[in-house]
Amino acid sequence: MRVSESDLSDLIKYYLVIFDNIRIIDKNRQSELVVLDDGSVKECEFHCTWYDGNCDKCRYQRDIFEDEIVNKIEIIDGEFKHIINIPLEINGKKWIMQLMTGISNIISDIKFKKENIVELVDKYKNQLYTDPLTQIYNRRFYEDKLIHLKTANGAAMIDVDNFKTINDTYGHKAGDYVLKAVASTIKDNIRSSDAVVRYGGDEFFVLFWNIPKDVLQLKLEEILDAISDIRIENNPDIRISISIGYVHRVDLTEKLLIEADNNMYKAKNGKDRLVTDK
Repeated sequence: MRVSESDLSDLIKYYLVIFDNIRIIDKNRQSELVVLDDGSVKECEFHCTWYDGNCDKCRYQRDIFEDEIVNKIEIIDGEFKHIINIPLEINGKKWIMQLMTGISNIISDIKFKKENIVELVDKYKNQLYTDPLTQIYNRRFYEDKLIHLKTANGAAMIDVDNFKTINDTYGHKAGDYVLKAVASTIKDNIRSSDAVVRYGGDEFFVLFWNIPKDVLQLKLEEILDAISDIRIENNPDIRISISIGYVHRVDLTEKLLIEADNNMYKAKNGKDRLVTDK
């Protein structure tokens, strides 16, 4: 991923929403980039910010520099950490952005016996890739598992119409209920082989495999209708609608998302409708 120094501060702020710590180090683990308060970037001598001591046993010290995203689990100061390597190119120089988050809370109650390993892994994966509010896949699942696929042939970006107005008028509790109801309705109206992701605050990305174009459009029309039928018990005046942009072709997931997103913004010009290019 190529980024400029001026964009680095925004990139770090974005990832800090999800991860506990971030560091950017060079290929030889001798330098690191530090973003100062004014947004400027300073190159400094690298010192491990995660471990106060000798890092000879750190797996990152032994890694070959890789040009792809790598996920790993480390034990740091007796705690389990999930760490992601993301290769960056900044002003023509290669760096690694390392993202770290703790997972000890997931395993604290599990005794380390052979029969519990599968339970441990499953529990960790479920928490790692599940949005806590809507209980569907989260943005991390998209970025770890879906972004580089070239096997899906349909994609849709869904945005809740006037969601800010709902929040401002009825409160965030009502807004949360709307998001949960929308996510549940989308999930109930797609196949088990498809995937729905909470991509942003009130945006949902759906990926479809082996689906004919007419079936894809029918599915999305069913979702559109089902969303309009949602009623909130304590706020009967709330009416929910969505705008859907979609695309049907085999391509990299990232490209499908971009095109579906563009079509979604076209749909929002009229709201409560579907838009596709073809």
